[in-house]
Amino acid sequence: MPLLHVVGVAPTGQTFSLAFCFLKAEQEEDYLWAMDNLKTVFAEIGIERNIFVTDRELALISAIAESFPSAHHLLCIWHVNKNVLAKCKPKFQTAEEFEAFNKRWSVLVHSKSVEDFNVQWEALQTVPSPVRF
Repeated sequence: MPLLHVVGVAPTGQTFSLAFCFLKAEQEEDYLWAMDNLKTVFAEIGIERNIFVTDRELALISAIAESFPSAHHLLCIWHVNKNVLAKCKPKFQTAEEFEAFNKRWSVLVHSKSVEDFNVQWEALQTVPSPVRF
């Protein structure tokens, strides 16, 4: 049985387990059941701001959107970086070229503001690369 693990983040940055739920399957209806129950718990304890970070599990993303229509959804940077590695690295001729690209990518995704992101985006575009965005 799949296990859904919901993690919270305290204002100090500390993470903690918020909920565990065994699911019948990883289908949208199963995730929807879990998200609806999570919504009930959130209402009972007064959690109003909802930000979800997931991998690209489309059934889960859809269930979140239905249960929490005003929530913000982000893709997990670890999963995004794994995809960048898998999809982009083979396009480079040398490991050094990929490392230069990957360093710029890392600086970009860790931008602290929109302005910083825009600066780092421009910088990434200047790195010689077979990858175009």
